[in-house]
Amino acid sequence: MLRCPRPVAEINQYLLEEYGIIGGYDLSQEYSDLGNAMLLCVTEMNTREEIDDLVDALSTYQQLIHAEEVVS
Repeated sequence: MLRCPRPVAEINQYLLEEYGIIGGYDLSQEYSDLGNAMLLCVTEMNTREEIDDLVDALSTYQQLIHAEEVVS
């Protein structure tokens, strides 16, 4: 589970549009008390490179929203 700084739908849209990555499951749909939380799953079918790409994409997203907050 990953706690997110913004709504999961927004992050998933970014991942798909910018990287072609299908994001995680929005846990708030079933567990509203978790807030913005995403369930991610990787298996032996995912390469190390694909996992690293996901981590890099999420890191870039976090940097972008941090930069927006600083400017605001």
